[in-house]
Order: sequence, then C-alpha cells, then structure tokens
Amino acid sequence: MLHLWHGVQVTIDLAMSVRVRLGLGSSTTYAEAFRLLATRGLLDQALAERLAACGRFPQLVVHPYRRLDLRRVHAIASSGPEDLRAFLVALGQHATGGHDE
Repeated sequence: MLHLWHGVQVTIDLAMSVRVRLGLGSSTTYAEAFRLLATRGLLDQALAERLAACGRFPQLVVHPYRRLDLRRVHAIASSGPEDLRAFLVALGQHATGGHDE
C-alpha cells in the first residue's frame, strides 16, 4: 500500500508542477489540477476525472481518524496503476512535442 500511496503522491506533485509551469493558474484541489491539464489538452477528460478521484487516496491512508476501507484500497490498487502510467505517457508526449500545446 505504501508504494501505491507514493505513486499517487508523485503523480499529484507532477500535476501541480506542470500546472504551474504552463501558467494555468492556481488550483484549490489536486482534482482541479488534473482537470486543468485536461482543459489544456494534456490529458483526456476521462483520465483526468479518474486521476482527480485518485487524488483523494493519500487522505484515505494517512489520516488516522478515518477508518481504512480496504475494499476501496483494493479497487484503487487494481485500476490506479494503469491510470498513473497513462498520466506519465501523456506528460512524456507533451515534453517531447508529441502533444499540441
């Protein structure tokens, strides 16, 4: 679970960094950062929405006052890594000019 948490957190950090580098303005939530990248054409909207939902995962794990829902963790662990890889591919395409800006 720690590796999944770390992967999600790195993805969030990358989204926030790219948002700033592209001058997309401020976002009040991690979810909004992914959605802003979609409006710029870096991510498709469906992927942005899945990543926006995934952005809540670190909060599920680190806050001890909440009960950990292992079914939800399993669901994220089953589908989340594919979305994280898709996000990295999209950033790579943008970085190498394979994506319109």
